Amino acid sequence: MDEPIEDNNQDAIDFFSQLPDNYIVFEEQVDVKNQLDYFEASKKCREEKKDFNVLEIREKLFLPDTSIEEKKQILVQLASLENIEDFRVIEKYKNNPDPEMKDWAALAFIESKTLIENSLTDESHVIISSGLGGKKNCLRFFIVLFNVHESGFSDTQKKVLKTETEIKFSEYNSEIEEINFYNNYCTATCLIPVKTPVHVIFRSIIDECNLFGNFLKTNFIVTNVKKLSQEEIMQLEENNKVK
Repeated sequence: MDEPIEDNNQDAIDFFSQLPDNYIVFEEQVDVKNQLDYFEASKKCREEKKDFNVLEIREKLFLPDTSIEEKKQILVQLASLENIEDFRVIEKYKNNPDPEMKDWAALAFIESKTLIENSLTDESHVIISSGLGGKKNCLRFFIVLFNVHESGFSDTQKKVLKTETEIKFSEYNSEIEEINFYNNYCTATCLIPVKTPVHVIFRSIIDECNLFGNFLKTNFIVTNVKKLSQEEIMQLEENNKVK
């Protein structure tokens, strides 16, 4: 998902429901723009199929006078080769990259690893990546639930929300990493299996919580791009008129 969304995003739901069973979740948290830039460069590399000296570029990757832009291109080229030796070169660089190359090295590593696994198993795995990353077969999501009352959450409401979330997450093999309460909203960072409809889980949590006093608004914000700041949350609430 490219941007934060409010409650029900049918495009995202349709996308995840159509995914094949053979997929790999990219676990690291990498800026979405860097992901787009990397995979665009990777696609271009494959389409152009330019010749290059593998031994030479392996060496240049570790030279301090090689420019960052050239190192980016080298990583893309090495990742395209489906070769274990080149994978080890990428792995070595990933373990000690130039500071501004951390994201690029992580992306080259997962692409190279996936391509090699595909060639060895005759299976085609799909890489699923997001700004917040994931864990095993789960993607990480940042959720915002809004309180109906400006006065904030009472201790009882906090307990109800935590309990209902834990119950519902146990049904979907999901995991809460963090939950925080503020004046008129709460945020949660959680891991949810890739094909699980996130909106269904939180719609159910809201419905169950509202049996105890209707204290949650029915719409909510969910994103797997990044953790939102207070200013971004307030702006989204205003733009979408969360109610």
